[in-house]
Amino acid sequence: MKICLATIAVFIILLFFVACDQQKDGGGCTYDSDTIPATLIKLVDINEKSYDALFEVDIEGQKDTISYAEKSNHHYLFTEEIAKEDLEAGKQYQYIVQKIITGTCSPEVDHMILKPFAAPQ
Repeated sequence: MKICLATIAVFIILLFFVACDQQKDGGGCTYDSDTIPATLIKLVDINEKSYDALFEVDIEGQKDTISYAEKSNHHYLFTEEIAKEDLEAGKQYQYIVQKIITGTCSPEVDHMILKPFAAPQ
């Protein structure tokens, strides 16, 4: 009986170490990041205090329309944060696309930055 209990105890300890060694979702991930020009198409009034912005992007030869709120966890732009006059239709802003290199986080992450796009030199 002593051998059987000792074997079970060793098995449980080994199982514990193996379980703790496995990589879990999230954390420790690295990404390759691209900044793509996003051309402001128009501002869309949501109510008198907030609005959304629609952008056109060209990703690998495929054009798409994206909204700021969609890429910002459904956060609209508030007039107190950014005046509509600061955003001009036809101007290009930064759309960031990150693709995972290592780890088990989200394979692709993207978001808008409302700063003018500057082509890499």
